Amino acid sequence: MKHVLFICLHLSLTFLANQYFNHQESSTFKMEIMDTFNKNFEGKRGHSMKGHFYRRGCSCKKKKCNCGSKWAFTIDIGVDPITGKRKQKVRSGFKTKEEAEAAATRLIHELNQGIYTEETDLTFCEFASQWLPIYSEATDVKLRTIRVRIHEINKLLPYFAQLKLKDITRKRYQDALNDLKDREYSDSTREGIHRTGRVIFWKALELELIKKDPTEFSYLKKDKKQLNSWRKRKFQSIWKRKNLHSS
Repeated sequence: MKHVLFICLHLSLTFLANQYFNHQESSTFKMEIMDTFNKNFEGKRGHSMKGHFYRRGCSCKKKKCNCGSKWAFTIDIGVDPITGKRKQKVRSGFKTKEEAEAAATRLIHELNQGIYTEETDLTFCEFASQWLPIYSEATDVKLRTIRVRIHEINKLLPYFAQLKLKDITRKRYQDALNDLKDREYSDSTREGIHRTGRVIFWKALELELIKKDPTEFSYLKKDKKQLNSWRKRKFQSIWKRKNLHSS
């Protein structure tokens, strides 16, 4: 579809830092995993994971860093079963070494429990363009419905188009819904946009491209007058059913 192109602890491991070697604000560590590993480690026990903490991009020649470089870590996580090459994970952007160590511990825990998800770098626009054909083929929807979905996606693009899926937070998504309200879109229009946003992120979650669904707990604001009217209709409906059953 041409239109689609537009849419563009209890921890079960023991973390041991046996050796720390300080050199240019860098330290080497060894992590001993005492529980049974997931398939990434071929079920071996006592497998040691090697890596190191360091200040990324540090240009200081002295032991103490004064350039404000953030902490990072690199960790070996096993061997790629297809290529046979060593696999590594790199994380950076930590203000302190303690933050980097805590993040490394969480990463190893997720790997050990088999719950680690390699989040995608796809942007919302890119994934939306992939999602639409999947949606149309899986549900065998009508062309008119596809056009409605495209229209609703286009309403979300100003907020998320170039953002990576993993960077779209619940707050950012809720802010977008609130802004649509401020721009005086009708309730039905906002409900459709929100519905489309949810199914897109649900699919990304299903495909393990993201860890969290940013649409979870989100809601649509309603005017107080409309809300009172809805409550009145709801009460009348309940009262009517109650009278029917009692008669």
